[in-house]
Amino acid sequence: MKVPNADRAIIATDKLTGYLLNVSHKRGGPKARLLLSVGYRSDHSQSLESDLRSQHLLLDVSRTHENAYDAVSGVSEEGYSVEFFDMTGNTVAVVTLPASALRLPTPADRPAVRALSA
Repeated sequence: MKVPNADRAIIATDKLTGYLLNVSHKRGGPKARLLLSVGYRSDHSQSLESDLRSQHLLLDVSRTHENAYDAVSGVSEEGYSVEFFDMTGNTVAVVTLPASALRLPTPADRPAVRALSA
C-alpha cells in the first residue's frame, strides 16, 4: 500500500532542525545523534528532507510500529496512523483513520497565532 499524495507531503523544516537534527531535544536527541553520525547536518536539513521523500515516502508501507509511548504509527489495511502535534512539535494524539477520511491540508488547517489582548 502506497502513501497517497506522497509527492505533496509537507516536511516542516522546524521538525527536521528542531527535532530530528537537534541533539538537545528531549525525545529527538537520540535520533539526532544517529542522523548526524551518518552524515546529516542541522545546517543542511535539505538532504534529510530529500532522502525522506525519495527513500521513505515512496516505499510500500504495510506494517505498523508501536513506540515507547504506546503510539502506533504506520499504514495497515484498516487505515493510516496520523500524528497530531501542537505548535511546539509535541505529539498530542495519534489516531488511525480510514483512507477515505484523509485529504490534503487547506489554508484553513494551518495554525494562526495572535497575541491575546489584556
